[in-house]
Amino acid sequence: TTYAAGDHLGVLPRNSIDLIRRVMVRFALDGGQYVTIIPNSGAHTHLPIDEPAPVIGVLGSCVELQDVAGRDDIATMARHTADPAQKAALEELAGDGEAAQQRYRDEVYAPNRSVLDLLEAFPGCALPFAEFLDLLPALRPRYYSISSSPLASPDACSITAGVLQAPARSGTGTFTGVSSAYLAHQPVGGTVFVFMRKPTIAFHPPENPHVPMIMIGAGTGVAPFRGFLQERAALAGQGVPVARSLLFFGCRNRESDLLYADELRDYQDRG
Repeated sequence: TTYAAGDHLGVLPRNSIDLIRRVMVRFALDGGQYVTIIPNSGAHTHLPIDEPAPVIGVLGSCVELQDVAGRDDIATMARHTADPAQKAALEELAGDGEAAQQRYRDEVYAPNRSVLDLLEAFPGCALPFAEFLDLLPALRPRYYSISSSPLASPDACSITAGVLQAPARSGTGTFTGVSSAYLAHQPVGGTVFVFMRKPTIAFHPPENPHVPMIMIGAGTGVAPFRGFLQERAALAGQGVPVARSLLFFGCRNRESDLLYADELRDYQDRG
């Protein structure tokens, strides 16, 4: 495939083994089990259907396990809860009243609690595994700005990202980003499924290299601009006169956020 500076790389991630293990413990599943999913409607599904599939594969590559639980999800959990106190607590979170909606925002939405989090918090809920799968959305691709230029790296592209791993907003355990952790744990030479995507808004270096370029990382981070500077440095290396480039970006942590400072200065000096 080919790409241009400013394009996005779509990564098809996998859920971590720790997340998968939590599901298997909660539903008393075995790692060697297969499941056969039979659709009950003609609607499209992101799940493998009508043939045996390894449960680890379904949980690993088909569904989002960390999305925040919706109020409809919680209402479904309440219907499968026999314990009166736990059932009442779930119904209070799923209710339509203003107090219930505020409770949901404070106790579920703001702390980003998933269906799995709530199942662990309400052990009296006997939600069947099939219905649990039905509640989960498809595992989405994650998009990263490509941080290289094909003029400098014609046979490869790079992305520049940090691993999301921090104390969970719920106050229990650690929240780890699905895709960033997946990429970080890949071995050198490992296989990752990816695809190229043009950004929905035109975002690339000026076609005319004689036009000065000012880059401001207002939410984009430094990643795409690394590719822009690579491109101008490569053009300069070919003898093309290029205009001056200026890069401005925010820095929360000097040690980690300035990882590419010397490299970017070098590109600017050459471009």
